[in-house]
Amino acid sequence: MKFTALVISVTIALGIVLHGPITASSSSIDNTDARPPGSVATMGFMVSPTTTPTPAPTTTPAPAPTTTPAPAPTCVEQANAFLTKILQPHGIANPQVVLDSSIGPNASYSLSGTITIKGCASESVLAHEAGHYIHHLASGDWGTMAFDSGNFCLGHSSDTGRCESGWLSESGKSSEARVAPGVEHAAHCIGHALGVSGSYTKCPDAHLFNEALARIGSAA
Repeated sequence: MKFTALVISVTIALGIVLHGPITASSSSIDNTDARPPGSVATMGFMVSPTTTPTPAPTTTPAPAPTTTPAPAPTCVEQANAFLTKILQPHGIANPQVVLDSSIGPNASYSLSGTITIKGCASESVLAHEAGHYIHHLASGDWGTMAFDSGNFCLGHSSDTGRCESGWLSESGKSSEARVAPGVEHAAHCIGHALGVSGSYTKCPDAHLFNEALARIGSAA
């Protein structure tokens, strides 16, 4: 039998490379049966190391910024803002505004220069009280203010003491007469002259409207 010498490189599992002549015969090498001539038996194999892929980094999205809504303005803040709007153009400083839920009317003016509100007052109510405030500023004191109120009293009756030709309700005319005839009509007209029309700021008489404008000018 003819022997064939083959020079092969065999890589075994331990990683040793063998070089040298190997004489092939039918009984010298295991696991060569059924191999075609010229084939090389592999005595071992290199196992490639297995790798676990690095997982993609996970990111947690940043939470959306939370915003706290601004608190709604208080009744006093609303009143001050509105009074600034109607008084500042005339160069008149705001009166003090306080909240007192125990008072009877929606709002009132005191000679200390303070407007007291029961709650969030309407623009007409605030302008009416601003009318009292301006009338007081223009007069300088209560005595002068009470006397000047007569200039706003239409149809003053010596019997009732009321401004009978005025536009106040019957009860309004009576309560006004107990304080100073014309004082509420003056507040109506001055508030109206400040640019506010409403239930508490009426002034249907052109002469009284001009009187109101004069008081605003005096108070500035």
